Amino acid sequence: MIDLAAAVLIGAASYRTWRVVAVDRWGQWVRRLIRVEGKDPDASLWAYFISCAWCLGSIVAFAITTVAAVAGVLPPGHSWLVALAAATVTGLIADRS
Repeated sequence: MIDLAAAVLIGAASYRTWRVVAVDRWGQWVRRLIRVEGKDPDASLWAYFISCAWCLGSIVAFAITTVAAVAGVLPPGHSWLVALAAATVTGLIADRS
């Protein structure tokens, strides 16, 4: 059984991390580094990937879940389910904002 609280918490952390990279001022250096700052998301694949909460948010959710699993915060065995749930939480929150 997946830990729902962990999925929601990791999803919220993934959403915030995605938002810092894709939207907030703090993430401008990342967008400049890969040259997507100010570009229309349809203009390049990278600009679309950075702006898409379901795309980059999923990668971030899996990365945070992996770190949590390695650190022993999550019980072994079902961390991939937590990652999928966290990616869904990330996408759903971003769609509403």
